[in-house]
Amino acid sequence: MNEHDADFSADISDELFQEAVLWHGRLRDLPASYGRYEMVVAEFESWREQSSLHRAAFCEVELLWGKLELPIKRIWRAQTQVSQGEFITQDGKSKGASQMHFSWRRAMALAAVIVVCVVMGHYVKNDVEQYFNPDLYITTQQPMTRTLPDGSKVMMNVQSQLEVAFSSDKRLVKLQEGEVWFDVAHNAKKPFVVETALGNITVLGTRFNVRKTADAVFVSLVKGRVELRDNAAPRIRTTVLAPGMEASLTRQGVAAAHPFDVFATTAWQNDQMVFYDSPVSEVVNELNRYYPGKIVIANSSLRDLHISGVFQTDNIGRVLGAIENTLPVRVIRLTDYFVFLVWRGDA
Repeated sequence: MNEHDADFSADISDELFQEAVLWHGRLRDLPASYGRYEMVVAEFESWREQSSLHRAAFCEVELLWGKLELPIKRIWRAQTQVSQGEFITQDGKSKGASQMHFSWRRAMALAAVIVVCVVMGHYVKNDVEQYFNPDLYITTQQPMTRTLPDGSKVMMNVQSQLEVAFSSDKRLVKLQEGEVWFDVAHNAKKPFVVETALGNITVLGTRFNVRKTADAVFVSLVKGRVELRDNAAPRIRTTVLAPGMEASLTRQGVAAAHPFDVFATTAWQNDQMVFYDSPVSEVVNELNRYYPGKIVIANSSLRDLHISGVFQTDNIGRVLGAIENTLPVRVIRLTDYFVFLVWRGDA
């Protein structure tokens, strides 16, 4: 932002600033190969040239975008200085709290708009996919229960995708993302198969939980029998689970089966999360499934700290409070959508 445009900073309305944010996001994600690329750029240039305030608003968005990438420690210190009424710039000059608060508010508005755009884009994508494929079940922030054509019942956890592809000789469902509880109707002539990216689970009639993560698919059997066949060596490696046992499909094959805690594994069906001496990294991954924004671990060394407890999925604040009260961690809420975990001494 040049000196002339900076004079207009305080005169930029929130509406104009949000227009600039949307233009900035649109241009960042616009591929040069897009058919209307030149037309969109021309529309942007026309918008920007409407006034000096339009140009100043876009320049401020570009500057604040860079500031959002600053280390969280510097951002938090800057906000603390603002709350104390003064901020010292790099050239030694003092800025008043009202002026710095204005910039901070704008930065947080930019962050909030970015998150809203990302979240809304995700929801719109889901709606479009479901419209064109009625056999695709998708959950976002709420679990969902469905009865399949054969009478089997599935309960899907949040952030899950399941496609039903039944045929004349097979009952096939494809777990694309998330976690699903299966209560399969018995049919010896028509096997029920859960297909995943790492392998298949074949059953005749049983109750079990399947959870897909970035690196594995965990299968936890409560009743009946299931056969696990991994993609690494599908003709050789099969594992049959007995009730009360759990195994995982990985890129290397099927991991050794072991007993599992039914209460902890099925707690999500009662809107609960159970952590037994769990590392903070796993806890945050679980929280982000239910949190409408994003929780970020700012210091990698915090990932290996451990915490235990039983919490409600609709009370993420209680879990964050437990982390802050029992560990040397400071929870920093930048907005309603951005939460950072940092070492207590760093904030």
